[in-house]
Amino acid sequence: MLDKRHKDIDAVVISTPDHTHFAATLAAMERGIHVCVQKPLTHNIWQARTLLKAKERYKPVTQMGNQGHAGTGIRESDITGRMEIGPTMLSARHRSAGQIRNRASGDQQRME
Repeated sequence: MLDKRHKDIDAVVISTPDHTHFAATLAAMERGIHVCVQKPLTHNIWQARTLLKAKERYKPVTQMGNQGHAGTGIRESDITGRMEIGPTMLSARHRSAGQIRNRASGDQQRME
């Protein structure tokens, strides 16, 4: 699917069996597709270093999820008692953590 449709895909969420996370993440990154992957991302240091090189080369927006912290009790509590939700990726506009990336030129701008 990625080989045929990668130009139509802005981002992927990888929630496959653990042993396939690395291969699926690398395949998406090599095609310039943004990635949100569930943990574990890798199983050894070689895989971690390979993904780091791919991120530096292809410059996708990446995020690693942790379903263990998705429950209401965890999300609603912190030291100050405030509820805080971190930055999210909206693939339709290539936004992540307050940035917009122009896919054609690779330029990044900070959103205000």
